[in-house]
Amino acid sequence: MTTRLSRRRWLGALLWVGFLGLWALISLPSLSLHTHFSGFFPQPSDPAQATKWSALSHLAEASSEPGPLMVSIRLPDSVSAQAAAKLSRHIATPKNHQAWLKSVQNRLQPLSDWLDHPLREQRFLLTDFHPEMLTASLETLWQRWQAGFVLNKPLALSDPQNQWLSYLQQGLSTPSLAVDAGVWQITSGEARQLLLLLTVSKDGIDQVQPWLRQAVSRHLSPRQAEKTEVRVSNAAWIAQQAQAGIQQRVQWVSLTALTLIFGFLLAVFRRGRPLVATLLPVASAVLVGLLAVNAVFAQVSMLTLAFGMVLVGVSMDYPLHLWAAAKRGHVRHARRLVAIGGVTSVLGFAALWWTAVPGIQQIAVFSAAGLVAALITSFLSVPSASNASNPPLIWPARNRKRLVLGTLALAGIWGTLLALPTVWQDDLRSMSPVPESLLQQDGQLRSAFHLPEAAAFLLVTADTTEDLLQKQESLQPGLARLQADQALQGRTMLADWLPSQQRQRQRQNALPDASSLQQAWSKADTPFKPHHAQGLIQAIDRSRQMPALTLERFRSLALPWQKVMLDKLHWQAGDRHFGVILVQDAKAEALQSWAQTQSDVLWVQQSTLVSEQLTHLREQLLVGLLALVAAMLLGLSLYWRSFYQAWSLLLPIGLGLGLAWVGLSLLGPVSVFHLMASLLVVAIGVDYSLFLNQAQTDPTQRFSVHVTLTTSLIAFGGLLFTDVALLMSMGLSVVLGVLLTYVSARLLFSARPSS
Repeated sequence: MTTRLSRRRWLGALLWVGFLGLWALISLPSLSLHTHFSGFFPQPSDPAQATKWSALSHLAEASSEPGPLMVSIRLPDSVSAQAAAKLSRHIATPKNHQAWLKSVQNRLQPLSDWLDHPLREQRFLLTDFHPEMLTASLETLWQRWQAGFVLNKPLALSDPQNQWLSYLQQGLSTPSLAVDAGVWQITSGEARQLLLLLTVSKDGIDQVQPWLRQAVSRHLSPRQAEKTEVRVSNAAWIAQQAQAGIQQRVQWVSLTALTLIFGFLLAVFRRGRPLVATLLPVASAVLVGLLAVNAVFAQVSMLTLAFGMVLVGVSMDYPLHLWAAAKRGHVRHARRLVAIGGVTSVLGFAALWWTAVPGIQQIAVFSAAGLVAALITSFLSVPSASNASNPPLIWPARNRKRLVLGTLALAGIWGTLLALPTVWQDDLRSMSPVPESLLQQDGQLRSAFHLPEAAAFLLVTADTTEDLLQKQESLQPGLARLQADQALQGRTMLADWLPSQQRQRQRQNALPDASSLQQAWSKADTPFKPHHAQGLIQAIDRSRQMPALTLERFRSLALPWQKVMLDKLHWQAGDRHFGVILVQDAKAEALQSWAQTQSDVLWVQQSTLVSEQLTHLREQLLVGLLALVAAMLLGLSLYWRSFYQAWSLLLPIGLGLGLAWVGLSLLGPVSVFHLMASLLVVAIGVDYSLFLNQAQTDPTQRFSVHVTLTTSLIAFGGLLFTDVALLMSMGLSVVLGVLLTYVSARLLFSARPSS
């Protein structure tokens, strides 16, 4: 019989490994990770709030795409402006570039470089032509002609009012920065700072700083190079640095924790096989969790991955319970207890799907699928043969008094928590896995480059692109007044680059005919002859006949800096069109008051909106926590056909979790990550209750609980030594929760029935 069971187990193991290997081979190449948190917030019920949240989510997605990389090289005061400019020009020289480096901009590109751009042909539709000013414009052109400033005379005669240059200047998104020795340089006190914009490929982001430091070392003395500070930033770089930093910290903590855990397990079991068998369920849980989330959602959030890595502590308990039971000769009974606890946890996490929040649904899929995989792997990796008896799970009658007292204590603890005000941490920056130093550096560089940040903006909605452009055009006078009143320093929107078709047709109809142009030409006090006007006359005739410029055609003709920004300034969702007006150094109160007086215009401020949404997220997580406990209570009640027995098993979890929240509230503000960690406490605590309850009739079962408790404290305690707020919050919550749950279970299940 034992041989037959062994053969079946090995056959099952081979089939299971083959299934996982095939699934991983198919799905891992397409695995996609993202770092933004928008999916973890519930969709607002208010239409205006939902629109704002949709815009924030879109901009977060658009900002993750590779864009210009801001670079600041802070030089010591001993470096002159000429030496700094030489270094800047060396970096910008194409022959010195690596394959991953596409371009370097160290100064404002001369507008004359764009005189032959295809979009120039549309200049009379993009800007206003003023026939009454043509005579004065020609006289000004002649003065510049005599001074030698006109290099391309035919182009100048075809655009005497400089409409194309005016369009370039008003639509230029590249900042106007201080220039010294021909390159961007700014000084603050005695410190000199070089500014550059780099365009790099995605695989070259992590090579930028070493390459720049190498260039600095070549051009400066060793002492100067040592004092030089190189800083870079953009959304993609921050995401890459944050991900690499988190991985490095997690790997260090994980390696340390695993070393301690393996040392402890080796001392307990005195053999290596349990160590290997402990790793297999952990690896299968993470792998299956990732693959399941990627299959359902087509991408995996880094927050889901972080939660899933913490879930390792739960999946590690299953094989430890089984091996601890094998050491005592009770494998078959332990398999039953582990199955009950595991299935109950799976059902509880699956209940999180009903929160209807995509991020929490990802956690539900990851946790449920990962725990199922851990259970299967644990059962296949631990021998099941045992002749030990299986005493029933009981609650001795003389402990009913403790159950009543425990229930009253539970009501008192949670009643106190609900009655007292809880201080919540709603600052997204403090909750972000991105280190604060990177966020500060990004803000400093944006300020140096005078670049707007999409943390606050105006949002315009419309039914069509044409309606959107017309609405933005109607807002231009009001925005100009706000800028004059110092309520904002600058703005960028689609209508500044692409006029509505209505305005383009108005400009076409206002264009003068050939005779009017010739008449104005002859009045100018210049030596220009009538034939000199032919370039202008022909250009205006072509503009009068050409179709109005559409958004689709504008995308193909747009200038390079416009193409980078288009997806952020306009997008379509369903049957609605959205347009963002990016503002620079805006006064929030003034912009919000002004937006309330406009139709279909919303003022969006990320910090305020996120704070409101965090309140809704907490509500959803509380609902999820209650759903998890309710699903466990229902499952245990159905299994034993006794609500009394199920309640007795979940009571220690409620007590431990309540006491943990009392401690967390005393330590400082709590966040949604503490709530998420509470889900793990419930999943771990149900095993403690099951085994400690059974220990009333079989005291040897306490051994496996002590083993798993120790490994859980080591694994989750290691998270307290990271500087990632997310992981620290989860680690502290789980350590307090599982420890207090264990103490509660020992107190409730301490009585031993007489023989």
